[in-house]
Parts: sequence; structure tokens; C-alpha cells
Amino acid sequence: MATKEKKLARVTPLMKQYFAIKAKHPDALLLFRIGDFYETFVKMPSKHLRF
Repeated sequence: MATKEKKLARVTPLMKQYFAIKAKHPDALLLFRIGDFYETFVKMPSKHLRF
């Protein structure tokens, strides 16, 4: 298996959903509710950190 395929095989269903949405909306800030908190994934540009 190629390295990229190995990485994709280890991706959780939540991360697959994240990457699919992010591919359609690359400039959007995506927040996922995990328990009582909202999370972002993958390093986001610093402009998103200023609310």
C-alpha cells in the first residue's frame, strides 16, 4: 500500500466527514461537537482564532 493509502485507511469516520466537508468549503471554519465541546481539526490559520 502507498503511504497516502495507509494514512487514509487509519482515518476515523469523523475525520472522513471533516475532510469531505472541508474539500467542498475550503475557506470555512468547521466546528464539530464532541461531547460538551466544539472542536476544530487540523491546524487552522491564526485568523480563525480571533473571535
